[in-house]
Amino acid sequence: MRKAEIVVALMFIGIGIVCLYDALSRLGIGAVGTNGPQAGFIIFWLGMIQLAMAGIILYQGWKSKKTEETFFINKEAAISAGYVTLTSFFFCLMMGVLGTYIAIFVYCIVFTWWLGKCRWFSIIGLAVILTLAIYYGFEQGLMIPLPKSPWYVLGLPF
Repeated sequence: MRKAEIVVALMFIGIGIVCLYDALSRLGIGAVGTNGPQAGFIIFWLGMIQLAMAGIILYQGWKSKKTEETFFINKEAAISAGYVTLTSFFFCLMMGVLGTYIAIFVYCIVFTWWLGKCRWFSIIGLAVILTLAIYYGFEQGLMIPLPKSPWYVLGLPF
């Protein structure tokens, strides 16, 4: 596992460097503009966060003395990873059909119900709060429009 962590961390560092280079050289990272932040603002900061986290993973992988060969601890862990992958795949499909915000709402409900086994009032509350936070954060705060649902033209705000 140590080698895999180091290799994956180096790949993420490479991707982060590409993001930073593109944001700095081509898109611009200024936060002040007449229409909000420049095109590379979010990409730059996501690249910085990715570099920092990949650096932590690289450090941990380098300092780790474990040479455990199994990828998952047990069968249940592999099944849980499969569930997360499956729900994420359907979320991506839903974004194209339902728009970002409705897809986030549905994904949050399905994920917390199916995998989290939470109570319904918690599930609905989390889905509503998360969807509204993302809507106001991106649309109102950063002025970055995300793909809307087909019902947007009928008056739905997202």
